Amino acid sequence: MAIDVIMKTGSDGLYDIEWDKNGDLLTTNGLESALDISILGELRADESEMVIPQNRRGWWGSTVLGYEQGSKLWLLSQARKTEENRILSEQYAYQALQWMLDSKIAKEITVNSEFTSEGLLVKIKLVAQDNTVISRYYEMWKYTDVEHT
Repeated sequence: MAIDVIMKTGSDGLYDIEWDKNGDLLTTNGLESALDISILGELRADESEMVIPQNRRGWWGSTVLGYEQGSKLWLLSQARKTEENRILSEQYAYQALQWMLDSKIAKEITVNSEFTSEGLLVKIKLVAQDNTVISRYYEMWKYTDVEHT
């Protein structure tokens, strides 16, 4: 399994990189940070999804990498709580993680989502090649104070 930088969620809901007492990055053999970046990173929207180019977002590092990274979950941040949008959230999350299946890092990925009073809860279960199971829950928009009705 690949070495992964440890990212920790603070009490404010924000993510930060973990450092040891010597100032070195803390690492793990897990895939948690790769999951976080894939789900929480913003994949650039297509022209059909966002007409104005400046509003398509995306990560500038994708131009350096040569491929797009992240998910389109951000497109749903102001969407209505409909079954269609809940299903779309699962599709966006699964598409963001597809690279792990293609690269043979994971052999199975399951995505489920549900609307909550505070936003969207995305639940991911990943089975790595060594049969390690990783479960992550993402409470999207919980800390934005945006009403999603």
